[in-house]
Amino acid sequence: RRRRDDDVTREGDHLLELITSLLDMSKFEQGQLHLHREVVDVEKLLSDVRRTALPTANKKRITLERRVEAQLPLVHGDEARLRQVLQNLTDNAIKFTREGGLVLRVTGQSAGEGRMALSFMVIDTGIGFTYLDEATLYQRFFQLDGSMTREYGGLGVGLAICRQLIELLGGRLTHQSEPGRGSRFQLEVEFDVRDAPLPAAEQMFKGYT
Repeated sequence: RRRRDDDVTREGDHLLELITSLLDMSKFEQGQLHLHREVVDVEKLLSDVRRTALPTANKKRITLERRVEAQLPLVHGDEARLRQVLQNLTDNAIKFTREGGLVLRVTGQSAGEGRMALSFMVIDTGIGFTYLDEATLYQRFFQLDGSMTREYGGLGVGLAICRQLIELLGGRLTHQSEPGRGSRFQLEVEFDVRDAPLPAAEQMFKGYT
C-alpha cells in the first residue's frame, strides 16, 4: 500500500510539472510571461532547492551537496523563475542519477559597479549522454532515447522551458556531459546587487564528480 501511494504521488508530481511547463511555454509564446523584480538571497535560494529535492535524493540513496562562495550579496531578480529553473535542473539530475550524487554550486564575481555575475551549476554523476547539438537537446518534447520516457518519465519539455526562462532573465544555459561520467548544467546570469557589490573570485570547475 505504501509503495502504491508513493507511485500515485510521484505520478501526480510529474503531471503537475508537465502542466506547469506547458502553461509557461504557452505564456512565453504569447509574450505573456513577465518577470518580477524582488530581492533574492542566493544562498537561501540554493538551500531551499536542496531541501525540496533532498527527500527524493535520500530515497535513491544518492548525495545532494550545496556549495556556495562565501557571503554572496543580495541581488535583485525574479526569484520564482530562478528557483523554477534550478529546481527543474536538480530534479532532472536526480532522475538520471543511479549512484553517487549531485552538487548544487554557485560562484560569483563582480560585473561592474552595482552588478554581480552569478554562475549556477548542477553537477551529477548520472548516466550522462553523448554529444548532441544544443539546438536539438533543448527542443520541446525531445527525449535522448525512446526508452527514457518509460524508465525515467517525463516528456522532454523541462530543458526547453529552462533555456527560455534563463534567456528571458538575460542569461544563458549550457551543458557538458559524457556517458557514464555524468553531466553538468550551468546557467550564468547577471543581477543588480541590492547594495554595493562584494568582490568574489571565480572558482574553476574541476570535473564532474
